[in-house]
Amino acid sequence: AIDIAKVAAQLAVVGGRTEDHLRKTSFPRKGLPLIAVPTTAGTGAECTMFAIITLPREGIKGFFFTPFIIPELAVVDPTLTLTMPPGVTASSGADALAHAIETMMARKENPLTDALAFKAVELIAEALLVAVYDGSNLEARVKMSYASMMAGLAFNDTGIIEGHALAHALGSFYHIPHGVACAIALPFAMEYNMGHCLEKLARMAAVLGQHTSGMSTRQAALAAIHAVRQLLADAGLPTDWSRWGRKEDIPALAEMMVKSPWITAFYGYAKRPMSEEAAAELLRRSYEGRIGEGPY
Repeated sequence: AIDIAKVAAQLAVVGGRTEDHLRKTSFPRKGLPLIAVPTTAGTGAECTMFAIITLPREGIKGFFFTPFIIPELAVVDPTLTLTMPPGVTASSGADALAHAIETMMARKENPLTDALAFKAVELIAEALLVAVYDGSNLEARVKMSYASMMAGLAFNDTGIIEGHALAHALGSFYHIPHGVACAIALPFAMEYNMGHCLEKLARMAAVLGQHTSGMSTRQAALAAIHAVRQLLADAGLPTDWSRWGRKEDIPALAEMMVKSPWITAFYGYAKRPMSEEAAAELLRRSYEGRIGEGPY
């Protein structure tokens, strides 16, 4: 709803249709002022320069990316999230977690974005399951609202990477809800980036409740990946996409992941390049739910 409001505020001033501007991912000037009031704890849309819009003809998710659509004011009131159903709480929380972790693995990560993102991971580790299974718990809702906005502020600066690329491909191809697709994709994106992010993933393991004493850096990093996967599974989210698709779809999905500009845009923020072969392996592992099998 906030993404739609961002676009509507622009069109009210600049005119035209959404698709007239979407190919440029921007608008020629600032539109109407916007006050964003989130009722979920997930996208961080109340403070980002992104808006996700589905292209009806292509059936794929496109996006606007411009400072013009950053809301003038964000009113983040966790009491407005108290009535979120458990499934929406889980999937939107997975989106926030994906934003935070992908931010820390992105090419432009920096001490400021790391501080915001790392704290967001800590808050989500503490609060997500409580919010899912006891939705009236205001302390958990407050922590999730903070985490969502902090992760949004963080990825505004760095962009997000392969996890969202995979999630957008699955969401476009099968119409899987975005947060659910992010939950499936995130552990595999973490594994894909282990070579670039071992130390950071190892530090993350501790806030995810892992006892890393005596572990090597790689073992601790892998423990963080397993912990994220378990946290999302405990929230009732799927750990693979086999219930939606077939292995026979993997070549078409891999081609989408390396040829669609709406998906390849994510790799511009990534430290590691993506090939069609790597995309196919990422899809195979996430279809079968295989973690910890070494390099892609």
